[in-house]
Amino acid sequence: MRISARSKVGRILKAIQDNYPISVSELSKLLGMGERELKSILNELEKRGIIGLDVLPDKAYPRILVPLSFYEASEEQRRFVKRRKRKKVRELPGYL
Repeated sequence: MRISARSKVGRILKAIQDNYPISVSELSKLLGMGERELKSILNELEKRGIIGLDVLPDKAYPRILVPLSFYEASEEQRRFVKRRKRKKVRELPGYL
């Protein structure tokens, strides 16, 4: 599975991969995210079968279940996407 390293999910999965075993609370501190938001994302990833959550009485430890590869878009690709988004906004009715 290929995941953008800059996306929120990509940052979460990369941190799990690099710091395993790490608890959800430690992961939220490492990423600078709220624990509630992180748990929501982790639950969605668990439903998709990408991660598993090993729940202990006082902590939960996420682990990756599928092979992952991370990619970074080049600066040229990012500029292209930004131009494309601006062009779509201009095409909307009522745009001044």
